Amino acid sequence: MLTWISSIEEGKNQNKFSNRIDNIENINIIKVTNKKTLWLRHNWLLVKHAKGSNVIVFMPGGVRVSPVMRLASKQAKSFGVYLANDFVNYASESGYNKIPGGDNLYLGAYKTSMIVSDFVIARGKKLSRIARRFCENVYETIPIGHINVEESHKWTLKSTGKKPTVLYMGKLIKEKGIEDLIDAVSAINKRNESCEVEMYIAGEGPYKKEAEHYVGKKDNVNNATFLGWVDDKKVLRSLWGRADVLVMPSSKYKEGVPRVIDEALNRKVPVVATRVGGVEMEYQNGEVLLVEPSNVRQISSAIEEVLFNKETKKRMVKKGIERVEKWSEYDTAGKQHAQIMEMSNNYSVAQ
Repeated sequence: MLTWISSIEEGKNQNKFSNRIDNIENINIIKVTNKKTLWLRHNWLLVKHAKGSNVIVFMPGGVRVSPVMRLASKQAKSFGVYLANDFVNYASESGYNKIPGGDNLYLGAYKTSMIVSDFVIARGKKLSRIARRFCENVYETIPIGHINVEESHKWTLKSTGKKPTVLYMGKLIKEKGIEDLIDAVSAINKRNESCEVEMYIAGEGPYKKEAEHYVGKKDNVNNATFLGWVDDKKVLRSLWGRADVLVMPSSKYKEGVPRVIDEALNRKVPVVATRVGGVEMEYQNGEVLLVEPSNVRQISSAIEEVLFNKETKKRMVKKGIERVEKWSEYDTAGKQHAQIMEMSNNYSVAQ
């Protein structure tokens, strides 16, 4: 039995993530809170469930769990951590930077978690490279278990019988580069008056009202629709079916390996993304058209290249499907992690 310990905040997001590996044979999920007020209970549960078990801890709770990670790893039959976020870039925003030496304390906690582990599962090339500094056994992963890979064969290149459509999906904060995307669409429409681009923005966040206001005062952006958070499967399917290109225009946001990119590639939707975080290192084979952050000219030109150059779109779609198929052997995160545990030579799924 594999014990998979989730230390993300309790609530809606935790349930959504855990549901991706629930009901997988031989996977025992332990959901524990990472709330500051309950950190002692969290640590006790971590040690309790690690004893004699084959354990993977998802998103180690940083400084609060570091005191017991070494003890938990010693008590476990085999012990690994799943590194999903770029903790190095997040150090300056962790909250610990408010105290002297806080950044080092935060970074040290994550490093300790990897040092005491038998193996690390790291999301994407960038985190894998970081993890190898602290642990000998590192397994690179792309968690596409929530994506229905079989659906990729149902999607076809979009017809030209409608307006070219740009899609943004994600949190609405200024650092995500929403204004740059709006400016880029405005520039495209100015250059192509006979073929006006429409834009759908799916997501919620503190910047939503400002973004709506920015669209309202911007010239040449008459077909922008803010959809809010979308989780209805029919609506999502309609959005993906309509989209000609997904744009991830982050300017300062510390992206890791955004799942929405692989969701788009799986649906044969080309992607334009900025070179931020782990994006540039992850997508090196032409699956994604990469541009510099905060460069409206590059963003608009890249979107035009996808929208109006059929050969570019066809080539990008082909590369995207090749990437999806590479990772499709792991049809769920649970099975993926169980197979990685097997590869550590300390565990058998049959146990």
